[in-house]
Amino acid sequence: MIEINMMGHRFKFQCEDDERTRLVEAANMVETQMLKLPKESRNERNLLMVSINIAYELLQLKDEAYHNASDMKAKIDAIHAILTNAIEQQTQQSSTETSVN
Repeated sequence: MIEINMMGHRFKFQCEDDERTRLVEAANMVETQMLKLPKESRNERNLLMVSINIAYELLQLKDEAYHNASDMKAKIDAIHAILTNAIEQQTQQSSTETSVN
């Protein structure tokens, strides 16, 4: 379990030991964004808005990563096809040269 203090509230999270660092980083990210707001605007409503904005950014990054992975796979498949074709041509050429000799 980890306890995180933010905006005068304590939040307790059940987590594995290896998840603690990420949870602290996430809390720090939210708190950093909250501290950018004027003091009088640091309320629970804006905490929710900040959290939603961070979640939105995460979803955008996930989407970009998915598209990048798809693009990378397409490029790898194209390179594989080119190499396979080149190997087949080389093999055919070697077979033809061996048959001629």
